[in-house]
Amino acid sequence: MKTQRTLFLILMLIASFAHAQEIPKTNHQSPLEQIAFKAHLINPLSVNGNTDVAFDTVFFNNGNAYNKETGNFISPAAGLYYFHAQLIWYASEKPHTVGFRIAKNSNSADDVESWTEISQSMQGAAFTATSALMNLAVGDTVKVKANAAWGGNTTIGTYLGDSHFFGYKVY
Repeated sequence: MKTQRTLFLILMLIASFAHAQEIPKTNHQSPLEQIAFKAHLINPLSVNGNTDVAFDTVFFNNGNAYNKETGNFISPAAGLYYFHAQLIWYASEKPHTVGFRIAKNSNSADDVESWTEISQSMQGAAFTATSALMNLAVGDTVKVKANAAWGGNTTIGTYLGDSHFFGYKVY
């Protein structure tokens, strides 16, 4: 009887070990796979027409995927990513319309756009913000592109640090 009980316990241990091996691993990212960045535009940027926005002050850059010189985020790993951008701007000529987009690979159907107009009654400062959820492959580029429509001149980032861009890998 004792031998049967011991044999039964051994078989139960083997079965539970085999079952534990079949449980799929969770999809949590290891610290080496965590990709996230946050950057602000501290130095004002003049926009006339279509302009790439390079957010010049990086607060963190896990994964080293954001380049503050170019404003490009280059995907180091395939996956689903979330991006958010907010621009504070001042138009020297009113009324004036400024738009910007979070652009994937510079020209893509996945781009997300946001437009804001300064009217005659406004003091000249405005903000606009947008977010995007994008599937990226390794090497895909994401950036913010601003457009001062109808030939006007606009300055982005006149309110120090209020213009920002951040993103992270969801999974």
